[in-house]
Amino acid sequence: MTTLTIRLDIPPHLPDGLQQTPEAFAHETKLTMAAKLYEIAGRLSSGMTAALAGMERVQFLHEPPVTRRR
Repeated sequence: MTTLTIRLDIPPHLPDGLQQTPEAFAHETKLTMAAKLYEIAGRLSSGMTAALAGMERVQFLHEPPVTRRR
């Protein structure tokens, strides 16, 4: 399977400001993108979303990958 790499320029202090490592921030960003593409008008199927988020479809459907903190 080939992958596509997307580069996102962010301020270098942003992960620290969120009390995350750069790796954890990248992972959360990927999960958030997947969840939003699924949420907004069904742009992705649940299976495609789960694959993008790196989880099984059933896990994605039963355990939302992103939890609101506000």
